[in-house]
Amino acid sequence: MAWIRHSHCSFCGTPFPAELPWPRQCEHCGQISYLNPLPVAVTLVPVGDGVLLVRRAVAPRAGQLALPGGFIDLGESWQAAG
Repeated sequence: MAWIRHSHCSFCGTPFPAELPWPRQCEHCGQISYLNPLPVAVTLVPVGDGVLLVRRAVAPRAGQLALPGGFIDLGESWQAAG
């Protein structure tokens, strides 16, 4: 028996249609599932006695504070992503 990865919503368990592209939005609960894990790069910038923080402009958690960073594209090194 072949193992089928990522065939169900990781939030509610509803099956995804096999042809549905990524990211996948669940028809039942509306949550968006991403093909994970995704590598990221984060930068720590010293400022006085602390570090630089940015305010998120996009969901999830829009308006909250975060470290500056982002996703690393396929084939991109972490050095180039920073």
